[in-house]
Amino acid sequence: KQWYQRRVAITAGGKLGIGGKWSKKSLSFIGRSSFGDRSVANISAGVDHSLALTTDKLVYMWGLITAEDRHGVVRTRVENLPKQVEHPQLEDLVPTQIFAGNQFSAICGHSRQP
Repeated sequence: KQWYQRRVAITAGGKLGIGGKWSKKSLSFIGRSSFGDRSVANISAGVDHSLALTTDKLVYMWGLITAEDRHGVVRTRVENLPKQVEHPQLEDLVPTQIFAGNQFSAICGHSRQP
C-alpha cells in the first residue's frame, strides 16, 4: 500500500492511471525522486502531457511538450519523466493551480511581489 502512495502511473502519452484502452504494459511508474523528493499537491492530466504542482509551489511537466523557448522558437519534445517548468514569465509567480488539456497548459497563481 505504501508503495502506491508514492507512485504515479502514466502512459507514454502522459495519461494517468490504469483503465480504458491502456494496459499495465503501457504504463511507466515514476517515484517521488522524479520530483526531487518533493511532495506532490496536485496533478493534472492533459491529452498528451501532464503537470504536477508540489507543496513547495514548483511545477513539473512530462509527456509530449510543445513550448516556446527563451528565444521565441517553438519546439516539440517528449519528456518521459517529470521536468521542472522554468520560464521567464513564471519567475515572479507563486503557482497555486495547474491545468493540462488538449494542447494547452495553464498555471495560475499570485505574484511573489507584495
